[in-house]
Amino acid sequence: MAGQFPTSIDFTNVRLKSREPVLKSISQSGKRQTRAIGAHLWEISVEMNFLSRSEFETLWAFLMKQRGELETFTIIIPGHDVAQGAIDGTPTYTSTTSDYEIVTGGWSNNITDNAKAGDVFTIAGQTKVYQATDDLDSDGSGNGNLLFYPALRETPGASAALTFNNVTFTVALASAPEYERLGAFYRVKTLKLVEAL
Repeated sequence: MAGQFPTSIDFTNVRLKSREPVLKSISQSGKRQTRAIGAHLWEISVEMNFLSRSEFETLWAFLMKQRGELETFTIIIPGHDVAQGAIDGTPTYTSTTSDYEIVTGGWSNNITDNAKAGDVFTIAGQTKVYQATDDLDSDGSGNGNLLFYPALRETPGASAALTFNNVTFTVALASAPEYERLGAFYRVKTLKLVEAL
């Protein structure tokens, strides 16, 4: 692990792509068959503003520490840094209902939209980032079922904390970084990143 992406660098555009390889076949009769053939990964592309020389040197030095695609680092994605839901309470894992649903506790009682569809989160002890696929309302005991994607990679530890704000993606460079100098300013071309588990 080679650190956290510098938080002082502003992004102009961010793209988040969900990648889950699937084989599919459609027969002449129209019957469709599919099968997942690999694990899910997030792919991220970031574009940045023009940088002063000092901003550029800080960023470029960080990128050089990655040794190409060898090292991993963490990054907080703008637009997913603050949850849409209230996130009222201290949510924790309670039990697993299915690969795409867990029972959670620790929420404040009877809160509507504690988590909203689209909110990303992590589970303590795991680096995988998940995304809520339905809104979550907590009941009178502060519990609620959380539906999400992709499938749970591993069973969380008892009472593992859920993090919905400032979620860090663990990533690696998917291609070599490149920059250009324009007068007194520098611009790092689009960085392509891939989730690293």
